Amino acid sequence: MGSPLKKLLAIAALAVAAAPSSAAAAKAFAVHQDPAVPQLLVPGDRVALGYSTDSPGVKSLAGTLFVRTDLQRRFSRVALTGKGQTVSTILPARFLRGRRLFYYAVIRDPSSKRSVTTRKQSAWILRKPVVVSLGKHVYGQTRQPDAVVARASAAEVGWDTGGEFNLGPQTLNVAPDGSVWLQDSYNSRLLTWNPGQPDNFARAVPLPGFAGGGDFVFGRDGTIYASSPGFLGYDPLLFHLNPSGEVLWSAPLPATLKTAGELALRVGPDGTIYCEVGGEQTQALGGPAGDWGWLPVATATGKALPVAYQPRHAVWGYQPLAGGRRLVSAVYTPPRSQQGPKDGRYALIGRSGRVVRAWRILSRTQIFPGGGPFFTPELVGGDPVVDLDVARPGQLEHVVLRLGPHGAKARFSLPYSLFGEGTSYADLRIGADGKLYRLSTSPTNGVTISRYSLQP
Repeated sequence: MGSPLKKLLAIAALAVAAAPSSAAAAKAFAVHQDPAVPQLLVPGDRVALGYSTDSPGVKSLAGTLFVRTDLQRRFSRVALTGKGQTVSTILPARFLRGRRLFYYAVIRDPSSKRSVTTRKQSAWILRKPVVVSLGKHVYGQTRQPDAVVARASAAEVGWDTGGEFNLGPQTLNVAPDGSVWLQDSYNSRLLTWNPGQPDNFARAVPLPGFAGGGDFVFGRDGTIYASSPGFLGYDPLLFHLNPSGEVLWSAPLPATLKTAGELALRVGPDGTIYCEVGGEQTQALGGPAGDWGWLPVATATGKALPVAYQPRHAVWGYQPLAGGRRLVSAVYTPPRSQQGPKDGRYALIGRSGRVVRAWRILSRTQIFPGGGPFFTPELVGGDPVVDLDVARPGQLEHVVLRLGPHGAKARFSLPYSLFGEGTSYADLRIGADGKLYRLSTSPTNGVTISRYSLQP
């Protein structure tokens, strides 16, 4: 990776911090939902709903929550109370019956008589989710790989060890032909290993522009899509490459992604190429605050999608699956809890919008779903494979689960062993063979990519 890209990365945090929020820039009365309601609820949850504003001149708020379930035809009113620029309530337990919760709010500024009606939102109510009890996590009991499928010495790849970022190779992927690929970020190239030949990479593929700081995925035909973040006045781009690295085309991404610290790419169930977006970019692209979204950027046949098309067809709040199904995830933390989440939830939603299968993962250790941009759950034999991260000072581990009809078909822990600070892309990927691949990097020991079976 050349010095221009290092400079780009150097200002990433500053660029994000300096970008004005949409609320601060707006002159009109605007409100934000805080806290957000988990998309997956269970009877017995204490659900807090709150709204706040930072609009100039607003000193106090009043409001009404309108709420109903799928068992009710009309919305009921629930008063929102509070002090200053925040109002909230605890959802009455009677609204956690049925299968769906629907709600919106009308928030008023008593001084100016202005009001805002929020968009209608919903959540699924899980009646009988399969419970997976993890207990207390024991660090250090990690699984050994079934095979090492790629390795490189520290001298064969690029590093930033000067203390500014402390980064090396940032992500991996598996091509449709089974070859294993590494993003050699600081050399702006991809390295590939042929199946069954882990000791030497077969070839190097150059990356154009600033794609060494982006992500990459494979199309169904084996061609490569690489994202290039936009900093220092450069525009965020998507490159389409042939397997040798020749640029077939480049296409712009929305200008709002200029401040995105990462541009993670994903392949949808129909072969569409998506850019996974979140944070402040969500609202700038028209999505609901707090949600991650899938922004379509190229078709399955290899054509770039127009910038204007992308946000209009973005997928928010769920992961698209084959057959019109969706995978929804959420974490639940009781209101005013001083601890992180210990209750993770996943649900497969059918084309009709009803829950097909659902899981509730309970832990005595704080768990953090390894979602975008770090890991994307995949279906293996129809079962979601998910990653829950656990951490203590100086140590982070993955808890990998294959969720079956009656519990976890497979469960094991893996170390997180990417060198550096602020790595923004996946160190775990699931290949077309239904196996899990893990990247490990060290400026002392080099790079390894390991493979793990997900069979029961």
